[in-house]
Amino acid sequence: MNRDLTNLVDALHEIAYEAGRALLFSVDTDTTRRYAAQYNWVYGKLCERTPCLRSNIKPLPEDASPGSIRIAARAAAAYAQNTTLPCCHKIAA
Repeated sequence: MNRDLTNLVDALHEIAYEAGRALLFSVDTDTTRRYAAQYNWVYGKLCERTPCLRSNIKPLPEDASPGSIRIAARAAAAYAQNTTLPCCHKIAA
């Protein structure tokens, strides 16, 4: 994984961590919206590097819950870390 991708994955892990804290400590909606906006920004940067991400993981609405942000950030990070597979690789069942 190159440095830019590593930084984006680290940002997703940080967003997931902060969204988890927001879930536990009931933060205000402005903070939650900021986390959703940060996720969507990182998501956009990842989609520039890995276009098939767009078909597997979706952006979040502005009013997403902290739990949704946490799950989406973890899923996007896991997907981005597994970029060694060819793009849009389908596993035969």
